[in-house]
Amino acid sequence: MTIKQSAPNAIIFLANYGQEPTEAAIPWSIFKAAGCNVTFATEHGAVAVADPLLLRPTVFAHVLGASQNATKIYSAMNASREYQEPISWSDENFNVLDYDIALLPGGHDKPIRQYLESKSLQQHLVKFLPYTKRDSCPAESQQKVLGAICHGVLTLAFAMCPVKGNSLLAEYGLQTTTLPWWMEATAWIASQAWLMGNYFRTYSGRWCYYDVQQAGGIYIRGPINPIPFVHTDPNYRYVSARFPGDAELFAQTIVAEAKKVFGQW
Repeated sequence: MTIKQSAPNAIIFLANYGQEPTEAAIPWSIFKAAGCNVTFATEHGAVAVADPLLLRPTVFAHVLGASQNATKIYSAMNASREYQEPISWSDENFNVLDYDIALLPGGHDKPIRQYLESKSLQQHLVKFLPYTKRDSCPAESQQKVLGAICHGVLTLAFAMCPVKGNSLLAEYGLQTTTLPWWMEATAWIASQAWLMGNYFRTYSGRWCYYDVQQAGGIYIRGPINPIPFVHTDPNYRYVSARFPGDAELFAQTIVAEAKKVFGQW
């Protein structure tokens, strides 16, 4: 265990538009409460806008969107200095290894693809992931923790290692959960009551879990119920979760993993 003299630096990557608000706001709140230094990053440094359909005071948002508590926390996050002053992950001076914890939240609607498919973000994850390996890190002083929730896992599924051409999930044999078929299908069917079309289908004709399996990830489905669930990879300090209802346990588990590495800070 490394004794860290200062609080860990956490970075939360966001799309310009359409992020799931709970999956960003709850971890932000828990990281801040734990004393972490939190930075937000978007592709070119624009202030991110979460999916407004999940935050509005409507019946749709009440059923399928952010809870009252998550909405309140999102408002606090949105007003924070770090959220209003994001950095650019595409900047030539950006170094992902300046951070101890990296977080990949999810989202549903099509604009989230900008973040999921970003080649520059994927390159940063290719660089970051080896430092999450347990017991055999390239540099002990640079051990890292990675978290991905819901569609955020697809960023790892789409990222390709340059030598063998495998996805990061396949190259490192990562065990991961993600949004399971039954949850994604249920949300999509329920949304038809509001004539939402393919709003809950980020990629038409494909499901989140299917993309993870196709990329070679070891998919962990989790329980067939909404009770909070996360999965921690046994070989890497990588924590994954399924949907917004897992966000609190997800963030708490990431902080616990960081404390195993750094001790108390």
